[in-house]
Amino acid sequence: MGISTYYQEQYQPSADYPQFSQEQKELINAVLTLGYNTDTGVKYGGSPEDEYIATQILVWLIAHKQLGTQYENQIVSEFTVNSPGAKAVFTKLRKAVMDYRTIPSFACEDSKYASSHTYELKYNAQTGKYETTLTDSNGVLSEFSFSQPGVSFARTGNQLKISSEKTSFSTVSGEKKLPSSIAGVVKGASRYWLNEHYQNVVTFEVGGEPLPVKAYFGLEVKAGDLKIVKTSEDGKVSGLPFHISGSGVEKDVSTGLDGTVQTNNLPAGTYTVTEKTPGQYVQPQSQRVTVSPGKTSVAAFHNTLKKFRAELRKTDSAAGTAQGDSTLDGAVYGLYQNGALLDTYTTANGGKFTTRYYPCGSGYTMREISPSEGYLLDETVYPIGAEPGNFTLENNSIPLTVTEDSVMGSIAITKHTDQPAEGGGSDQIEQPEQGAQF
Repeated sequence: MGISTYYQEQYQPSADYPQFSQEQKELINAVLTLGYNTDTGVKYGGSPEDEYIATQILVWLIAHKQLGTQYENQIVSEFTVNSPGAKAVFTKLRKAVMDYRTIPSFACEDSKYASSHTYELKYNAQTGKYETTLTDSNGVLSEFSFSQPGVSFARTGNQLKISSEKTSFSTVSGEKKLPSSIAGVVKGASRYWLNEHYQNVVTFEVGGEPLPVKAYFGLEVKAGDLKIVKTSEDGKVSGLPFHISGSGVEKDVSTGLDGTVQTNNLPAGTYTVTEKTPGQYVQPQSQRVTVSPGKTSVAAFHNTLKKFRAELRKTDSAAGTAQGDSTLDGAVYGLYQNGALLDTYTTANGGKFTTRYYPCGSGYTMREISPSEGYLLDETVYPIGAEPGNFTLENNSIPLTVTEDSVMGSIAITKHTDQPAEGGGSDQIEQPEQGAQF
């Protein structure tokens, strides 16, 4: 250990060391790595002699299975009675050795067991990230650093705050930050030497890098599935677009031929599902759906067609109401779409009728087929204006006013006056009168 011995004296290798338990060997190697040697110098604020004594005492305690027993304090006090500085160093070294293999309480030493130390991250809407906070009850978190691409680790005391925009992770690994004064690890088996006249010693060689102390744990964003089921009044259910929003997800999907679409592995949480409804349908309300881990949540949407009806009112083009013996009732009108006759309707109750409901669309017109009595045929083609973009509700009424021209006749008036017959007498002859005003 860098302290001179009487090397002229013959030391015999002890048969004890090979018989040490694996735990004893690991502890001795930890002592020799963290304790005093001339290559790395002092580490715990004591003199070289104090740190040497403290290191040697700890080796003896381990070798003789007295570490942690009721006799430990007595042994340490006796060996340091003349070296109080060594006792203070011993306390620090002992803690360093005992903590050397100690990892944070939320982690494990072997990566293959990380699945049993896996922690769920939950979405934080304020930060837009998945987060969790782990607490180390072993009090060694400050000695470790953790890393994984795309994951942020922030340490505050014994708490480790983890945040990420990712939803899938590999095993998180952490490594103990060893003091820079540690030169390396013990190479090969340490050798334990005995001499009946001088102190027993342990020899070792240091080389390479310090043996790392690693810790592992897992992260997960628990996931579920979301299925959208689409039905429609007109039976058209494929290719309809939806938007899924929530828990950090913004995703567009479209229904398949059967009117369904399923999105798998969504982070557990609450989502808003909105249909990007084609114009011919009434816009259904968005739905809030909770996705639970390992389950499939369903959001069902039904498309209702926008519809219209025409409310026609027929008027006299001159008087507004029917004149004379003419009537506004009995006129026959045709409802057309793109030139094709759909239905006919007859005016009544003062020249009115209301159609049934039709799906909103373009190309709807109204045209008179036969006039009512006393009126001329109106050949005007009246656009109805039933395009879907004009409406938001399911049922809509469109007023339509049409005018009619009355059938006009002519009157011939002849004015006569009685004139005496030529030659006198009482006979009178009717004669046309010119210039009379009526």
